[in-house]
Amino acid sequence: MAANQDGQACFAHSNAQLTPMVQIATECVVIVMALMHVTSSTEVVYTDVSAGYTGRMCNEECPVGWYGTNCSQECGHCANNSRCDPKIGICSDGCQTGWEGVFCAQGCPKGFYGNKCLLECTNCFEDECNTVTGKCTLGCTAGFSGYQCAQVCPDGLFGINCTDKCGKCSSEGQGRVCDAISGKCNFGCLPGYKENECKELCDYMYYGSGCKKCGVCKPGTTCDTFNGSCPEGCADGWFGDYCELSEPFSDEDGPQLALFLGFMISVVIIIMSLVTICLVLIWRREHLVEMESELPVKEKETPLIDRNGYLSDGEETFII
Repeated sequence: MAANQDGQACFAHSNAQLTPMVQIATECVVIVMALMHVTSSTEVVYTDVSAGYTGRMCNEECPVGWYGTNCSQECGHCANNSRCDPKIGICSDGCQTGWEGVFCAQGCPKGFYGNKCLLECTNCFEDECNTVTGKCTLGCTAGFSGYQCAQVCPDGLFGINCTDKCGKCSSEGQGRVCDAISGKCNFGCLPGYKENECKELCDYMYYGSGCKKCGVCKPGTTCDTFNGSCPEGCADGWFGDYCELSEPFSDEDGPQLALFLGFMISVVIIIMSLVTICLVLIWRREHLVEMESELPVKEKETPLIDRNGYLSDGEETFII
């Protein structure tokens, strides 16, 4: 068998009788060719004791970064690029940042980074971050920004990576004018804009905070979207800053007012009369049925017939 500088055999075997034996050593690989007598109860065991060494005579220790038989396996990410165990590859000094496991060959699981993968990625889109630095590789979730997405969006911005601008929000309250995630205005909109994001103007014929209904502007016109005034003036019979007040009747309107009131009174009287007639008819119909049911039923008289078969009223006989 071949041996390294520590006197260890490169390959060893037991419970076998080798006759004859030929050894060929090339790059610490020993090929043993033997004729052996092996019975059914005899087990031949080959043990590789050359791990951690290389060279033609198995006497050179693996260089830094390699281990195993013929130093053919690469070490993991050992801390400070230190040497791993030349035989089995364990990193005895721990792993580099972003790696874990006894061989330091496993990157941090999704959502974690740093030394021993103990730090958690924060506010990263889909929890994807660099396992070494913690930088969010796919950007931030809605409402956050910065290298590690640890900062809330600046006031006035919201959404994914803080790329959306807040609407026409009121700044009368204290704090952010709009929600960093949804963009909803925290203190309502400026006059003339719809809730909740305050990006759309009030509908036609509506104005101001909360989009109130306009007053009665001149036909074919509407009020100002922001202050509610009627630029073209009020319709006839209306006045006020917002054309929301109606004018009272004047003396000149007397005849027209009297005519209008007379018409309305006539309509009311007609309606009341019709209702009264209907009620009377309904009452009579219901009570007539009750009265008829209370009348006595007259018994029907049975005609008398004498013994000869003729009708009789008891005194005279009628021949039919």
